[in-house]
Amino acid sequence: MDNFASDKGDWKVMSNADNLFLIQDGEYLLNRKNVSTGYSVFTDWMLAVPSFEIAVQMKLEKSSDKESSAGIIFMAQEDGSGAFVFEFNNQQNYRLKQLVGVNYRLLTGENKNNGWVNSPYVNTTVGMNLIQVRCSNRNYDVYINQHYLFSFTELAYKSGKLGITVGPSSLVRVDSFSVFGPLDSTKKSDTETTPCEEVKARLKEELDVIRKENVMLRDSLYSLKKKSQPQNDKSTTVKPKHLE
Repeated sequence: MDNFASDKGDWKVMSNADNLFLIQDGEYLLNRKNVSTGYSVFTDWMLAVPSFEIAVQMKLEKSSDKESSAGIIFMAQEDGSGAFVFEFNNQQNYRLKQLVGVNYRLLTGENKNNGWVNSPYVNTTVGMNLIQVRCSNRNYDVYINQHYLFSFTELAYKSGKLGITVGPSSLVRVDSFSVFGPLDSTKKSDTETTPCEEVKARLKEELDVIRKENVMLRDSLYSLKKKSQPQNDKSTTVKPKHLE
């Protein structure tokens, strides 16, 4: 998981006539100044099927061009022969396309609208967009802001890299980039905690809290039940005469 609290060297930082990419104030900022083409950056993280989940919070801050967009890249093949690219724009549209060789194939929408699909779940002006991709046995489910969008299957990819894509004339803010499941990184140390381990630790802490709350609730219910039961006052008890 990367919350961009500091520059760990996992993402490209650069400044030139076309791009200004930097990590500051807990965010990864990608300002694509080129008005004609987009740009993609990759991390050294490597996804390994059969199962994983990607969760990325990002926002398209500026979109001065109709082609302005932001998104993520996943299962990018090391030889450049294939990848999936999920994008959204500020017209409440999303699309998924697949790199096949040197060309892209649209997996959503139609050719006449360049694969874009309208969705009320895409945030345009308020807050981040949470993109989630869940994979199990090479079956993929895609969500945005915790709303299911679509599913697809690709059997050819056994592993792949991750990245971020930014369209022309676009300013993108990335708040966090998380991966849960099998993950390998050439920059990861032997002692570094993996995202999967972090999730397990967090779930264990939450489970411990729930257990303590259950004990407190049980004790409270027992106390209330005891108070509500009628109490026998021995001083007013009268024995029948035949028992005296």
